[in-house]
Amino acid sequence: METLRRLRDNYATNARPSGETRSRANRIHTESRIPKPDRAIDQSRQQSHVERQHTESPSKVRTPPKPKLVVETAIQEDADAVGISLLSGAHMTLVPRILDLLRENGADDVLVVLGGTIPEDDADELKRQGVAAVFGPGAPTTDIIEFLKSAVPA
Repeated sequence: METLRRLRDNYATNARPSGETRSRANRIHTESRIPKPDRAIDQSRQQSHVERQHTESPSKVRTPPKPKLVVETAIQEDADAVGISLLSGAHMTLVPRILDLLRENGADDVLVVLGGTIPEDDADELKRQGVAAVFGPGAPTTDIIEFLKSAVPA
């Protein structure tokens, strides 16, 4: 026990057991590896603060795109097509609104393609409303590319 205390004191005074001093880089590296009692308490407090923040604050959920913003961007960029990927289940709310806004702004020639987890009945209804294609989970990228090549004028 006495040997450990002596070693800790030597490290604390930045001297080697033989009495010679160490370089600053080596001293900083060594000091960071040896937790002093007050440093350990500070680290514990910081960690409990971080854990408290994670458990007390609500997790940020990514919000779905705003239909107005999607349409404004499509018009500003003179887009030929708009691809929408939704996994939130809001496809029957957001997509019809996007289609309506495109029509209202005279951009009904913009092709709307939808991807995500969309039930077959909903996909059929969205196609009736004006969605050009609906691609479900696992749809090969090559199929999507081929569809866009054939549907969008060059």
